[in-house]
Amino acid sequence: MTRALAQLPNALTSVRLLFGLAFPALPSEWWLPVAGAAALSEALDGPLARRLGAVTTLGTYLDPIADKVFVFSALCTLALHDLLSPLDLFLVILRDLTVVGGVMWATARKDFSGLTRMLPLWSGKFATFCQLSLLLALFVLKKPLPALVYFTAAISAFAGVDYVQTFLRRER
Repeated sequence: MTRALAQLPNALTSVRLLFGLAFPALPSEWWLPVAGAAALSEALDGPLARRLGAVTTLGTYLDPIADKVFVFSALCTLALHDLLSPLDLFLVILRDLTVVGGVMWATARKDFSGLTRMLPLWSGKFATFCQLSLLLALFVLKKPLPALVYFTAAISAFAGVDYVQTFLRRER
C-alpha cells in the first residue's frame, strides 16, 4: 500500500469538515452536490480506512467532528432559508448537543478516560445516516418534510440517550 493511499480516508474526512465550514457561504445550487459528496465521504472514509489498514487516531477523532460540523452547518443553513424551523433544527441535532455536552463535562472534570474509550454506537451511525438523508431530501425537494424531520429527531434523541447510558456505564 502506498503512503498516499493510506492518507485517503483522512483526506475524505477532512474534505467533509471543510465542506461544513464553507457550507453557509455556498450558493444554493451547490448545496445538493456538496451534501451528496459529504454523504459519500461519510460512507467511504471508515470502511476504506479499515480495508487499507489505515485507521489512525486522528481519523477516529476527526470523523465525528467532521460529521457534526457538516450536519450542523447544513441544517443551520436550511433553517436560515426557512426549510427547517428552529425547533426542528434543535430536535434533529439533539444527539449532537448531548455528545458535545458530554465532552464539555469531561473537559471541565479533566477526565477524558470515559471519552477515549467511547466507540461509535450503531444508534449514532444511524442518526448520522438519517441526518444526511434528511439534508439530501430537503435539498432535492426544497420544502419542509415534517415526517422525515420527526423521524430523524426521534432517532437523534434515541442515540443521545444511548450515548449517555453507554458513557455512564463506562464511568462506573
